[in-house]
Amino acid sequence: MPDPNRNYFFRVRTAKDHEGNIVSAHYGKIYGDFMQFTYYLNPTPNDETLSSTPAELLGGLQSFEQVRVP
Repeated sequence: MPDPNRNYFFRVRTAKDHEGNIVSAHYGKIYGDFMQFTYYLNPTPNDETLSSTPAELLGGLQSFEQVRVP
């Protein structure tokens, strides 16, 4: 049975230096199970903030820029 409280954190576009230390990455969060989930990928490198409320993600958009349907 799907669990809406199950969340996964992920890191993509990871760049490392010659010693293996992370120097740049994008972080995201998956809400829900993998078969049916909603995700958020922070577009700012090295920013681990994973806030995903519509006001935070879409704040300041003009009406013609807003997404209303998939």
